[in-house]
Amino acid sequence: MSVYLWLEGSLLQQWSADASAAPSQVDRTHAMPDTSRFGPMLKQFAEHVEREMDRRREFRLAVEKLIEEHPGLPEWPEELVRIADRSEWPSWAIQSLPSLYVTLGRSPDDEEQALVWHRIYDCFPEVGTILIKNRLCEGQFLEIVIPKSIAPIALEIARVFEEHRNALPYTSERSFMGAVNNAMLQVETMLEGSYPDSSKEIREKRGKMLKKEQVITGTTTGEPD
Repeated sequence: MSVYLWLEGSLLQQWSADASAAPSQVDRTHAMPDTSRFGPMLKQFAEHVEREMDRRREFRLAVEKLIEEHPGLPEWPEELVRIADRSEWPSWAIQSLPSLYVTLGRSPDDEEQALVWHRIYDCFPEVGTILIKNRLCEGQFLEIVIPKSIAPIALEIARVFEEHRNALPYTSERSFMGAVNNAMLQVETMLEGSYPDSSKEIREKRGKMLKKEQVITGTTTGEPD
């Protein structure tokens, strides 16, 4: 099936044009799609489902179908973040990307480079040693260089966030932020022994987030709001 945009009663099949024109699956796999049009189209789709309860799930499915229809771009996780930045997607759509931590390879000093969602970055220990090369999506994502000393724990923290985010198809803002709170709480406990100062900072940031977002805390496995 093609990916569709339902806008003002019309089905637009623009996204599948390249795929339908390809003579074979082999050719599709090696074809490099023109990604310049995907950002505005996905933004239109996000605006259309803005008021729907399951907008996050619908948007995530649309992105996944887009990747399926255009498999010739192996750097999809990175490209999607940069597409979101260029097209100024809303925050909730950015939070619905398949990955909120994207590795970019090694720096000249053999340190890990990554694109990371700001809430995950906020939980990294020794953030003063992390080089911020760029800020994307109005600060939602940071392009960073991570020292070898904390690269393993940074990756583990990102894994914790993704586990909580993907545990259930969180549909409302409060339930999504509840999942983020649960991830931060787990990381806070995880760092308590080796990085007590970072653990304390996470607790303070978590409290401010809960107050700002007016989140009702609960467990990740509970019913979404």
